[in-house]
Amino acid sequence: MFTPNQTNAGLASKVLPDDVRAGLLRFIEPRIKTRVNGKVASVKTQENKRTFYLRMVGELWQMGRPIRSVENIRPDHIQLLINSWADKHISANEMHNRVSMLNHLLEWVKKGNLRVSVAVLFPLGEMRRTTIAKEDLSWSGKGIDAAEIIKEACKIDERLGCIIALIEAFGLRAKEAVEIRPFRATVEGAKHNAILVQEGTKGGLARFVSIENESQRKVLEWAIRLAGGEKNWRMRWPGKTWKEAQTYLYSMMKRLGIRRSLKGVTLHGLRHQKAHGIYRDITGLPTPIEGGALSQLDKATHQKALHRVSGQLGHRRMYIAHTYCGSYGHATRRIPDHPPARASMPTRQANPLLQKDCPSRAVSISVKATVSCKDGEDLPVSSTDSVNMGKDET
Repeated sequence: MFTPNQTNAGLASKVLPDDVRAGLLRFIEPRIKTRVNGKVASVKTQENKRTFYLRMVGELWQMGRPIRSVENIRPDHIQLLINSWADKHISANEMHNRVSMLNHLLEWVKKGNLRVSVAVLFPLGEMRRTTIAKEDLSWSGKGIDAAEIIKEACKIDERLGCIIALIEAFGLRAKEAVEIRPFRATVEGAKHNAILVQEGTKGGLARFVSIENESQRKVLEWAIRLAGGEKNWRMRWPGKTWKEAQTYLYSMMKRLGIRRSLKGVTLHGLRHQKAHGIYRDITGLPTPIEGGALSQLDKATHQKALHRVSGQLGHRRMYIAHTYCGSYGHATRRIPDHPPARASMPTRQANPLLQKDCPSRAVSISVKATVSCKDGEDLPVSSTDSVNMGKDET
């Protein structure tokens, strides 16, 4: 997806007349503020769409099709754009994103009959999207020692090292690790032997992340010392906005050599590493992407592990775990549900959080977090771990 810090919109400023650019912005601005489901679009989504549409019209001008208004778009323009994108060998995900935004535009200009389908345009499946991991993107999988990187980071900036350590220990997203208020997260999650992750979450969905070992506690103590022992003090660098902190964080990661082009990993790889650890703790076996051990696996334990991975990393759906752990595909149909050795293991259905007759599955957050319905055996974090901010998950 296009991001604001790229120069994609630069093409529009170079090739489009000022009046054409201004007219395009007037047309798209009121429309990009709302998502398809009627909800307000995030600032990032609005910026991505704004950048895409500016570049799209710029590309048409560059290819000799100077339309002055998107309402003048024709089938030949669409074909030119698709061919141009295909020639650039963009990823399947990127192609789907571009086609989706193009189709939104066609609806806006009352030309829904011109909508295009990636499946029709590429019938051989070369643009088929998949969320299943095909490569181990964890740091450990690439032979990178997180402890060494954290030590090097501390030489540059101790807070930088601590943020990386938080991501490794708890599988947080980069924004969550920067925005977290460690003291508050610890206090509000103490009842559940967890931290409550609220700030910087995807979609504003808070969740409990388990504290399972002493090393995690030490990282928390370190974070509290750096951020300060007040509930509202964040890990973010004092005096920096989130955007400034984000830019600084990723520039420092490049300085440490953590970039896909150099070592084959990114900061996000620590979330993959955490996912693998959670899966191994539950199954006692490596993840599918690490080689797996299908013959020793039972379906119930496998699904329990996927639930746990998904929930701990802040996703609603169990199968998002495949993005981190890989998948056995249809081979799981041939393995027994409950082998004798593991017959006593609780199944998904045993968790009251997932039962329809549960009186309440909402988790309310106030000064002190409370859980209305919890799992008696384990921290109430599964594929529905994301804390419901006042609404029932359905």
